[in-house]
Amino acid sequence: MKTMLFSVLSCALLLGGLAYAGDHDEKKSPTTAPTTKPVNTMCIMHPEDPVDNRETITYEGKVIGFCCEDCKHDFEKDPKKYAARMK
Repeated sequence: MKTMLFSVLSCALLLGGLAYAGDHDEKKSPTTAPTTKPVNTMCIMHPEDPVDNRETITYEGKVIGFCCEDCKHDFEKDPKKYAARMK
């Protein structure tokens, strides 16, 4: 009887530990998807190039997308200069 009780408790602890480990790992996985989409589909700096959704900034409450990191940095240096290009 003690052996059976020990086996049942051991299984319960093992299954509980595995369930906790599974939930714990899921909470650590980061998301790479942007939380909001940019208001533009084409780059403000180079209107012929489509936006890369990973290259965004928030400017005056709007998410602005750029085709590359360089365009994003140029915009950040003087946003008012390029803000007129936003539609």
